[in-house]
Amino acid sequence: MNTELTVIIPFKNEGEEVGKTIRSLNDMACGNINIIVINDASDDGYDYSSIASEKNVKYIIHKESLGPAQSRAHGVKLCETEYFLLLDAHMRALTKGWNKLIIEELKTDKRAIYCCKTTDFSTNSFSHIHGIGAILDSTDLTCCWNNCDLTPEKTTTSISCLLGASYCTNKNYWNKIHGYEGLCSYGLEEQLLSIKTLLEGGNCYVIKTVLFAHKFREIEKTPYKISKPDFIFNELYIIETLFPLKLKKMIFQNIKRISNDYTFEIAMSKIANIRNKIKHEKNYYESIFSRDFKYITQLSNILKLNAYEKKI
Repeated sequence: MNTELTVIIPFKNEGEEVGKTIRSLNDMACGNINIIVINDASDDGYDYSSIASEKNVKYIIHKESLGPAQSRAHGVKLCETEYFLLLDAHMRALTKGWNKLIIEELKTDKRAIYCCKTTDFSTNSFSHIHGIGAILDSTDLTCCWNNCDLTPEKTTTSISCLLGASYCTNKNYWNKIHGYEGLCSYGLEEQLLSIKTLLEGGNCYVIKTVLFAHKFREIEKTPYKISKPDFIFNELYIIETLFPLKLKKMIFQNIKRISNDYTFEIAMSKIANIRNKIKHEKNYYESIFSRDFKYITQLSNILKLNAYEKKI
């Protein structure tokens, strides 16, 4: 059994995809691997207990749904290895020895969060397009796929936002930046981790030597319900906790403008209920952050410029 890396796979109502993902990881791994699967209160009637019979799989069941972010955070708490990899339950490993390659990269920078290259198999065939992480738009918290390699001679390249659902780091760094602290339900996990990492002084990288396939789905086609107020709450929580005042005000107004009044008010009331917690988190982040927001904006602009120049 590998004593350095644990794979954490939360899911809800994913059916046979869970087993297929696990088999793919085992088939393409170098040696045995540690896997924790977390059933986040599935209610589709599928026999997920059979997953426990898979090789080296620890099976956890939530009686009540915590949502993707907190299910992943629960998995990190259960992890007994120094490093971990967060995966969705509808993915396939396409690189032989992926675990060894990931561990090698994780050891090179312990103040970093990594993702792997990503391709799509939602149409039952692997796409030839490989996403190299993402570019963050700090004016509205959206991100778009990055297809620009700033360091073709290296096995990793810097990005301004994780994307692709294959995120890995070490537990010490995760705990230092407080992981998914504050998020509820679903939404903006990548943005939260990426922004905190870059502001802390760390790095976001893509591991270009490892490729995962991901079954991408529209939000409306996920096998679980997504709460719009919770999604808006996550947006508001991130900008309130991490953003400079001028940018915060602009995004706040944009979110309010495009949101349903009722859902926005629900999200705002949840923010109001945790004001003291937010204040505590802000004070903590101010004590560990070594960069300001200009760094993220500049990195994203460099990536956008290179992507533009690559097209013309």
